[in-house]
Amino acid sequence: QAAAGNGTEQVAIPTIPAAEALSAASAQAFVAVPARCAEACGLPAGLADNDGRGARHWLGRAAGLLARGEAAACVRRCHLRWVIVCHGSSGLTYTSWRWVAKVAALGYGALVPDSFAHARALGLRRREPAQLPVGEALASRYWAGNIAYETPCGWNAAEGGYPLCYSTDVDSVVADPEGWTEFYERIFLLRQRELDYLVSHLPAFIRGDARFILLGQSEGGMVAARYHHPALEERLDGRVIAAWSCEHNYYVGSAVAAGLCGGRCRRSTPVLNIIGSEDEFFGARNFSKASRIAASSSMRGRFSNLRRSSWRQPLEGHCLAALRRGGLSPASAAVVLRGAGHDTSLTHDNTVRDLLSEFLAAPTRFAQGGSLSLPLLCRRRASQLFECDEDGAAEGVSETEAGLVHATYHFPPRLPLPPEEGRANLASKDEGLPRVVRAAHNEAAMVPMPGSSTPLASWPPLLLPPLCLLLVVAAGLSRRLSVLPSWRLLG
Repeated sequence: QAAAGNGTEQVAIPTIPAAEALSAASAQAFVAVPARCAEACGLPAGLADNDGRGARHWLGRAAGLLARGEAAACVRRCHLRWVIVCHGSSGLTYTSWRWVAKVAALGYGALVPDSFAHARALGLRRREPAQLPVGEALASRYWAGNIAYETPCGWNAAEGGYPLCYSTDVDSVVADPEGWTEFYERIFLLRQRELDYLVSHLPAFIRGDARFILLGQSEGGMVAARYHHPALEERLDGRVIAAWSCEHNYYVGSAVAAGLCGGRCRRSTPVLNIIGSEDEFFGARNFSKASRIAASSSMRGRFSNLRRSSWRQPLEGHCLAALRRGGLSPASAAVVLRGAGHDTSLTHDNTVRDLLSEFLAAPTRFAQGGSLSLPLLCRRRASQLFECDEDGAAEGVSETEAGLVHATYHFPPRLPLPPEEGRANLASKDEGLPRVVRAAHNEAAMVPMPGSSTPLASWPPLLLPPLCLLLVVAAGLSRRLSVLPSWRLLG
């Protein structure tokens, strides 16, 4: 029996039960079905992206969808590609919720195991579910902090007395490093076994030949980076690791655990890492919790397994080193969003959407000339490492449910529009957003090149690098000659 303390309280860290006992996370998983499939299957749609003008998608729970019978069978016939979303430490809230909205808007199904759905008797963690809003009441909640739960979750009785709910406190971790290392490792074990059950018992509305992307935010990002299951690996097209740095810091028990899949990942599977330069938890800046804990001499002294090669080297604040150690696909990339914190949507929502759309559409080409966003919005700092700005950041901020955020919507990045006939062709594919070729079921939105309505995905791969180079050259010339289009190359 292990324990961890926060200076005033001590909590016994529970033993994590077998995967079969954690089936509630799958049964009560959140499910988002994109608009065209939802409409075809008669599912009432309300979930929307941040644009406020686009299509509406269905959001519910897996058990609720299965209870609809024919609708669930219809979703299966949609041939969706699915994104398994691993939420953060508070559940489907804040950024995790906005990831789901983006995924659905791009035409993919989203499946989010709910780690807070377990029965009270298990004594792990739980938040009482809320009735999800519907229709326009849901469409207007993109910037909401929480629409999924009625109650908080914490150690004290007022918050349920659940031991696996937490908010990292630097002084507590420094005072009890062994206890907190064990605590976080059991958090991972909980999430790992939840996913084990899900992968072994995929809901009936997902086809047996469906392909997957594994996406995680914060705690979920750590899970998406570390999780491995042979059955999933065979069907996995990529991983998106958000707000996690893949480094040996206070959140993982060893340098091996900080790597990708413990070295078991299929090397050809691309990885996209997105993290803010000012991330308050795992960033490299001296104010992040990882940096402050690492700087503590007492923390270093209490760990017997920390070696100079892992713990004591300066934190980099991104996953590039882990990508290189794993020898992963050259299509993988670590993206640092300049000026963003742990919740990157507050400052870089457009850039994240741009990058996500391109990665989901063509993971194996993303960092090898398959992305227009990288040369338009980012600087290459090293091979597979990019530093990116927000698309339209100069427009200022707006007051939302999340506070002051850069809420102005741009998608895709501001490229010169095709001629009028090209715009008409694009509009016919999705009346809600004429500048975007929205995804139809498992087809991702792609950026049209100037003068053509041909999706980037259909261009010959060998042409992509010179095209990107031409964009960069045009961007440089546009700064010198005002007669050229205003390309949004930052840096």
